[in-house]
Amino acid sequence: MEHRCNRRQAVSLDANLQCRRLGRMVGRIRNIGLGGLFIETGWRRPALNTIVELFFSIPLNGELCPCRMRALVVHRSERGVGLIFEELGPQMRSLLNRLMEHAPVASRHNLPVYAGRSAVAG
Repeated sequence: MEHRCNRRQAVSLDANLQCRRLGRMVGRIRNIGLGGLFIETGWRRPALNTIVELFFSIPLNGELCPCRMRALVVHRSERGVGLIFEELGPQMRSLLNRLMEHAPVASRHNLPVYAGRSAVAG
């Protein structure tokens, strides 16, 4: 059963995804929150339960803040993959909170949780 509890922010951010099996992929992050994100990757998509490394920048106050993190693939669609962050350090949590605070209210929304984990929609 799905229920919604984690706020997500609709975004359009370029990103690089590094996967051991598929190598480096270029994608576009479409929504993001404190628990994870959805990234469009086209036809190349890592398998479920794959650990990936993600590289992107968050634009805040006229500056680009670089982000690098590890995440787990928990959702696949024809367009891309949903990721749950492995662990957010204090600096990354602060950056994501600032992104969420400065987001237009109309684009904030909640996404489902599966098996007690945050989910991302595609």
